Amino acid sequence: MLERLTQALADADASDAAATLHDDVTLRVAVHDRPFSGAAAAQAILEVVLDGPLHDVRPVEHFAAVPAAVTTAVADAGVGVQVQTFTAAVAGYPGRADGLLFARPAADGRIADLTVFLRPLPALAALAEGVGRRMGGGQAGPALGLTP
Repeated sequence: MLERLTQALADADASDAAATLHDDVTLRVAVHDRPFSGAAAAQAILEVVLDGPLHDVRPVEHFAAVPAAVTTAVADAGVGVQVQTFTAAVAGYPGRADGLLFARPAADGRIADLTVFLRPLPALAALAEGVGRRMGGGQAGPALGLTP
């Protein structure tokens, strides 16, 4: 499922990206102290992020593993924690950024928990500023009624 999410990001397709997420997904991003909860919040953020601040996403490597802590039902389904590295262009940042997606699946295979990392810090700051501006404030979230 993470590979499908990454391809959707590369295609700038927020709807397809959101389809990979469980209804009760938890989305963790570096610019908020608390995670966002639910597919609606995650889709709203994806739509804004893919509307220009983050573009030209290129997958690099995909890793999958099933740690002992994963529930039996998930392990029996043959899915486990997945990690995807990527590079991307960020509006307002002159170079390419390196990113990492860390996903934990739900029993149905969709992504239940997604953590997004981006470096270097100036690229992350440019992304946060671009998202915040599109959402009508200095911080992503409040303008759409999204609370972390």
